[in-house]
Amino acid sequence: MKTRLALLGLVLVPQLTGCIAVHTVTLLPRAELRPQDLLDARGVTTTSGPGARFDRNAPVWIARDTLFATVGGAPFRVALADVRQAWVPRPNIAASVAVTSVVVVPIVLVSLLVSVYRYPYL
Repeated sequence: MKTRLALLGLVLVPQLTGCIAVHTVTLLPRAELRPQDLLDARGVTTTSGPGARFDRNAPVWIARDTLFATVGGAPFRVALADVRQAWVPRPNIAASVAVTSVVVVPIVLVSLLVSVYRYPYL
């Protein structure tokens, strides 16, 4: 039974670790912004004042030269020319590897220990 659970754990490792990705939010200046960056942005800083943090899981879209989003449940729009910076999530590879190894290494070690305990002559 323990061996089956260990094998099940090994089979589930790709599914468990596939969802683990650590992102950091980077401020991109206007010169480096692309339309895709704005669609993925978590918020923007405008030339006229403070920034706006977009609601999570709310759509962000661009129509003509205007960026539309939702801020605090209210509609938000800003002209693309008025966007100074965007808060864009970027994957952090080192942190993702560290988090994944924290999940994978114990599963592999427990699986090996269970198999050695169950079958000491293998």
